[in-house]
Amino acid sequence: NKLFRNIFAIGDALGMPAEFLSHTQIIQHYHGIITDFVVPFCGHPNDSQQPGQYTDDTQLMLAVAESVLDKKGVDCKDISKKFVKLHREGIKGIGRTTRKAINKLAKGKSWQESGIMSGGCGGATKTIHLGLLYGLGQQYLNALVSDAEDVCRITHTDTRAIVGAIYIASAISYLKNKVHSYNFNVNEFLTASSAFIENIEVEKEVEETLSDKVLYVKQLIGVGHDKAVKNLNLTGFTYDVILASLYAFLRSPLDFEKSVITAVNLGGDTDSVGALTGALSGALNGYNAIPSRWKYHVKDAERLVNAGTGLYKL
Repeated sequence: NKLFRNIFAIGDALGMPAEFLSHTQIIQHYHGIITDFVVPFCGHPNDSQQPGQYTDDTQLMLAVAESVLDKKGVDCKDISKKFVKLHREGIKGIGRTTRKAINKLAKGKSWQESGIMSGGCGGATKTIHLGLLYGLGQQYLNALVSDAEDVCRITHTDTRAIVGAIYIASAISYLKNKVHSYNFNVNEFLTASSAFIENIEVEKEVEETLSDKVLYVKQLIGVGHDKAVKNLNLTGFTYDVILASLYAFLRSPLDFEKSVITAVNLGGDTDSVGALTGALSGALNGYNAIPSRWKYHVKDAERLVNAGTGLYKL
């Protein structure tokens, strides 16, 4: 069960048909909340996609994961080559920042020169699987911070995007290594993950700290769902996506299905929120917690499992 954790693409694929919609619009177009892979309605930006198809979030994450497996570690030059190759083949729903950065790579810029000053969540979604690589010893956490920052910088150089990428990778590592579902404590997780990111040097460079926002999730999960959602900013900004994902995950931390359904029906950047929520819940609850109707019918299911298993064993 541990070896197959973090089937990230499921939340991405479930959220794909709802991307850019409000919660009310999701209900209107799909005659209720989304609970399974569905065809996007005619006129939706993703209406050419089939049920179970994931988006750019998973495509780019897989490029990172498979590069790490090929190189037995993080090699940003190789990751950049994979990004360019993937872009030429077609990235589904690629964001403007990532497109600009990859175009710079394609024109010969190095990965140190390609990043765009943007606080979008694309940096965080690409670094999820890095959390599978490391344990919790200080030497491992130092490597995690360095690698997450480097991978994020290929496309996103805004400090807040970098902080978000480090936070997600570290949260995945914590959930994979530190706790089991039977003894998971929401407050302990939020306190520990907030304290970790607070002590990262790059976090100290911004006035708007993610560590404080993470602690705010304690308040959100303590009130009614409707009230909590009104206090979420459902945009594609890194901090907003992370908070929405933490809320959806921690509202029902031991129930992968319920967490992901909550995430993809919030509205806004639903594929990214679904992806991060699925990653967090999967890291805690494991592969066996994922409903069969999802884990066997998401596109490239075997490839996704092989990537997650390979990284866990690396």
